[in-house]
Parts: sequence; structure tokens; C-alpha cells
Amino acid sequence: IVVYDPTVTGLKASASNKGFNVSVNSHNEILLSSGNASGAQLVEVYSVDGKLMHSANMYQNTLQINAADWSKGIYLVQVSNATSKSSKKIIVR
Repeated sequence: IVVYDPTVTGLKASASNKGFNVSVNSHNEILLSSGNASGAQLVEVYSVDGKLMHSANMYQNTLQINAADWSKGIYLVQVSNATSKSSKKIIVR
């Protein structure tokens, strides 16, 4: 799994723009962290065809998502709260 950061050319192992960080560990788990300490944040992961793959609330500014069973492809991670919404692309290969 790699995280696509549109602020640079190519692919990176982690991305940190737009208010939350995404990284991947060796167990094909997506690790999200956010500096936003005000309330719950909704985390949703969608496949490119619009299928909701995962949905959870992030209360402690960190969340771990197991993506080991996901098919190869591009996914969109969205993190939103009452005032904002941010997204990042991840590629499962």
C-alpha cells in the first residue's frame, strides 16, 4: 500500500497535508493521525467505483484500518468533522 501525495511528484510512503497524516505499516494496515483535538472525526474509505470500504469515528486522533483483504486498486480516504473535510488517495498493490 502506498499513499499518494498530490503536493509532490510520484508516490510516497506517507503524506501529511490537509490536516491529517496517513501512513502504512508492514501488515497492510492504514494508520491515520490527526492534530485536530476538537471532537470526533468521521473517517471513510471509498474504492474508485464509490463502494464504502470502511467507516469509523476517530475520537483519539489516531485510527488503524486493516486493508489486508482489499483488492488492488485506488482508494480515497476522507476525514471530516463539523467544519471541514479532507481526503487522500491510497494505492493498494
